[in-house]
Amino acid sequence: MGAVSSTLIAGVFLVNAGHAKPIGSVTQMSRIRLGKRDNPQSPFIKDFVPLTGLTDIEFGGWDIYEENCY
Repeated sequence: MGAVSSTLIAGVFLVNAGHAKPIGSVTQMSRIRLGKRDNPQSPFIKDFVPLTGLTDIEFGGWDIYEENCY
């Protein structure tokens, strides 16, 4: 596993354990504007679009090296 994939996995585990916030995650932290600009409706994207939550994500992979990412 490379640096990017292992960092992503560690970040998701930290968020799920309550030790971090999903800063930079568009699906978890960003809002979507509904209606005209003067309409104050702006729910979180995760509440508006049916996306899988971070607690339901499972990771798997294969690498040519024998080491694991733990």
